[in-house]
Amino acid sequence: LTFVTRIKNGEGVVEGLNGARSLVVSPDGAHLYVVSMFDDTLVSFERNQSTGGLAYFGRITDGEVGVDGFDRPEQSRSCPME
Repeated sequence: LTFVTRIKNGEGVVEGLNGARSLVVSPDGAHLYVVSMFDDTLVSFERNQSTGGLAYFGRITDGEVGVDGFDRPEQSRSCPME
């Protein structure tokens, strides 16, 4: 691993990272997903596979746009993307 950059909740367009509990890189390496326990959110980033840099892609939050049942997500013992 090599440090590339820091992404902080509330900076720029990034929202939903309070209480980040777990992260996973997609099998193709193109995206990074983070679950946030305090914001009840799944945050996604596009990942530059050459540099490892991340760009905020979006989020889904419990109680918004029809999302229900995503209260206090935590790390799963098995990842459905594996």
